[in-house]
This record gives sequence, C-alpha cells and structure tokens, in this order.
Amino acid sequence: MNKILLLILLVIICLNCQAQSREDSTTEIMAIIDELFDGYRAGDSSRVKSVFTIDAKSQTIFTSKNNEEKISELKPISDFIEYIGHGFTEVHDERLWDTQIYYDQKLATVWTKYAFYLDDKFVHCGTETFLLRKENELWKIYYLVDTREKTGCDLPSEIENK
Repeated sequence: MNKILLLILLVIICLNCQAQSREDSTTEIMAIIDELFDGYRAGDSSRVKSVFTIDAKSQTIFTSKNNEEKISELKPISDFIEYIGHGFTEVHDERLWDTQIYYDQKLATVWTKYAFYLDDKFVHCGTETFLLRKENELWKIYYLVDTREKTGCDLPSEIENK
C-alpha cells in the first residue's frame, strides 16, 4: 500500500514539475515580446535589437491601394532597428491581445492580434506572428510577419481605451 501511495505521489510531483516548466517557458517567451514592444514604445533601438537574432527578417502582408493582396519583400530587421534609432516624436504603441504561444525545446511561435497607435491615434490593426529560436539558452526572434488593416478591426474595449 505504501509503495502505491509513493508511486502516486511521485507521478503528481512529476506532473507538477512539467506544468511549472511549461509555464516558465511561456513566461520567458512572452517576456521577449513584451521587451520588444516596451523598447519600441520607449524609442529604444538597443532594447529592440536585443530581442532579435543578428540575421532576423520581417515581412508584411497588406492590401494595396488597388485592393490587391500583397506581401512585402523580405527585409532585414536592422531596417526596423535603424528606423527606431533615428528617433521619433510620437509614441509608437502596439497593443496586443488574443496572444497564443506554441513551443518546443528550441523553436517557438507567438501569434497575436494587435492595434498600432501613434500617441493615442489609431493607425491600423492586424495579426503578428513571431518565430523564435533558442540561442545560448535565450529566446530570440528570427522572423516576424504581420498583416495590416485600416478598417474592419474588431478591437476589444480594453485595447481601445488603454
């Protein structure tokens, strides 16, 4: 009887450890995304640069003025970092919701809806997907793709009134 109780206790402890480890990893990954947007809001290119791999790339999916679906060229993330480094007068604020994180040992995907504001003025909304990989035990973003829409945005009130 004692052996069965001990076995059950060990199984419960192992399951608890796995759940805690999973929660810790999700927290680590989300901290990278938070640091990206905190740095962006602050206009701090060093903070933003710190969350990307050296060879990170980005793309945007958008609707052209001719109402055609387009995808931008693959761009080095250094273009985005340089843009931030030149400074800007308005706060660039990306507000996220409905964020989902999937990961394995060295690969993670973050999918989230967002609304972009300059100061408090709404500019566009869309979806962002981040691919992250583990480098020297740290999560880093190596690919970012987003969509951009100016209309049809169903923003939650906590995003609009932030």
